[in-house]
Amino acid sequence: MYGESLFSLFNIVSFRNNACTSTGSSNQAGTCLTSSECGSKGGSALGNCASGFGVCCIFTVSGSCGSTQTIAQNCSYIQNSGYPTADTTISETCTYNFNRICDSKIVISFCFVFYSMGINSAQISKFCKFQILITWLDFNSLTSLAATTGYCQLQVRESLATTPDPFLLSAPTTEALTACADLSFITLSTPNLGSFCGGILNTVNGNTIPGVVTSSPGSNFQVGVNTLAGDLSDLTGFNLNYNQVPCA
Repeated sequence: MYGESLFSLFNIVSFRNNACTSTGSSNQAGTCLTSSECGSKGGSALGNCASGFGVCCIFTVSGSCGSTQTIAQNCSYIQNSGYPTADTTISETCTYNFNRICDSKIVISFCFVFYSMGINSAQISKFCKFQILITWLDFNSLTSLAATTGYCQLQVRESLATTPDPFLLSAPTTEALTACADLSFITLSTPNLGSFCGGILNTVNGNTIPGVVTSSPGSNFQVGVNTLAGDLSDLTGFNLNYNQVPCA
């Protein structure tokens, strides 16, 4: 007489870690992960994804600016300490390190979800409130900045920082270049030009002094980057300062 054997049946469910949208009024962008993976990575589960097998995991970095903070996950939010309450610290510098998530993604996108600064109604103290969505992208990408009401143009210039070089995308390394079809370059819609490369950011070819690049009136506040897939080890990329120009 043969005995009976009982086997337990189970299913193994797998799903892609695609982008997702959180539940609630914030509608934040997140990454679809398992609940345990989201918790172990330091995220917050806000809603479900993958037909209920995953959670929409939101990553937020909002610590004090007194110490360097690290962005370790794709699709992360940087926001001031205490957000959505404004930060009223008189003067401080926030420093962030970015851990590269994989070899194929070399560009960091900064999307300003919310940004506000000014002086309170009593004209006594300054305030700043911000939330920035950080996303790692492939070689070619586009960064959008939220336009403030009453501002119609975007001005871009090299950062005042000198180490590493704030603008070095291609040869010639000490001159501005706007004919960039076969080179790495950034894009900004201006009345006469659209791409900028070389080692100096300027609208005049051959110029050796950094200048200001101003977008066309009414154009989108977008700065794109096109990067060659070859060896880029001798190039530093770009570090830019942005300024919004009031409508005329």
